[in-house]
Amino acid sequence: MLRRGIERVVVFVDTSTPLSLDLKRGAPLQLGQIDMFLPGLFGLEFEGMDGQYWLNKGCDVSHNLVFADGENQFWDMVQQLQHKKRSGVAVTAQSHLHVLPNEFWGLEGGTQVEVCWVYLEAVPEWHQHLPQDVRDLLSDPDEDLFQNFPHYSTCLLYTSDAADEEDSVDLGGRRIIKKKKKE
Repeated sequence: MLRRGIERVVVFVDTSTPLSLDLKRGAPLQLGQIDMFLPGLFGLEFEGMDGQYWLNKGCDVSHNLVFADGENQFWDMVQQLQHKKRSGVAVTAQSHLHVLPNEFWGLEGGTQVEVCWVYLEAVPEWHQHLPQDVRDLLSDPDEDLFQNFPHYSTCLLYTSDAADEEDSVDLGGRRIIKKKKKE
């Protein structure tokens, strides 16, 4: 979308990582405080997790910097998200960002984009409107199914290890899809 010069974008950050209210401007970023892919868009890294760390995990994030004035823009976004989370409403933020040239992604840069960030979080205001039996189920500490609600890994990964399996494909850690047998 940035390559096409889209001027307004809504980004749904569908993450298994809750937004930490302890995340502070200027403090080192720690894994588990915010979605792991957001800081890289602004040229920031988690403490102890440089580009080589990611390469060792099979993920090259070295080309992900796409926004100018990254550090200030990132922290402004984080503060907006944290304010909304503290307020118990939908966790959203607005950013007006300058797009940088990025050869890897084919971005010429020099454009601007307005981004509405929607961060996946439990929203007390929404929760109050659920039927009581559903609220009870979501709050039950013995209910494993909803233990991390709403933070679940929804990324379906097709890994090379799974490709070696004879009859199934690994989708996010679950071998639930059977491959057709060659006849």
